[in-house]
Amino acid sequence: MAQSRIEILCYQNCWDGTNLDSLNHWDHVAYPKQGPSNFLSTGDCPTTHPIKIRQLMLEFVWDTTGFNNKAKWQADGSQPFVLSTGDPTGDGQHGDYVFGWKGDALQRAMDDNGCFSAACGKQKTQDITVANTCTIPKTVVEDVNGYFPRLTKLP
Repeated sequence: MAQSRIEILCYQNCWDGTNLDSLNHWDHVAYPKQGPSNFLSTGDCPTTHPIKIRQLMLEFVWDTTGFNNKAKWQADGSQPFVLSTGDPTGDGQHGDYVFGWKGDALQRAMDDNGCFSAACGKQKTQDITVANTCTIPKTVVEDVNGYFPRLTKLP
C-alpha cells in the first residue's frame, strides 16, 4: 500500500516578453510547445511567448497511510482519497504563487546555473522538524482527518 500521494504542479515558463501580468493572470505566460516542463527539459517556447523564464514547481505530498486499509474503501473498490473539490484524480490541483523571497535571495538563486534545490545561491534552509512546528490556528471548526461516509458539500 502507498505511504504517500505526490502531486506536482508546474507553472508556465514562457513569457510574452512585454506584460508582467494580464487581466486573467494567465495570458502573459505560456507552457512550452510540448506541454508543461519537467526538471530534465524545459522545452521550446511558442513564438507568442518566446522568452524562457525560470520554472516554478510546487510539490504536494499527502500522507495517505490512513487510507491503506482496503476494507474501509468504497464497495466498488475505488480509492477513497478525494480532494475537497471532489476531485479523486488530483488533476484539479491548484496553486498560487505568492512572492516571499527576502532581500536578494531570489536573484542569488536565479544567478546560480543548474539550480535544482534549496542550496541554490547558498540559501538558508530550515530543518523539517522546525518547519513542522509552524502552525496556523484553526478558524473553522471541522473534522478534516480520516474517513467520511460522504462529502456533505463541495465548493
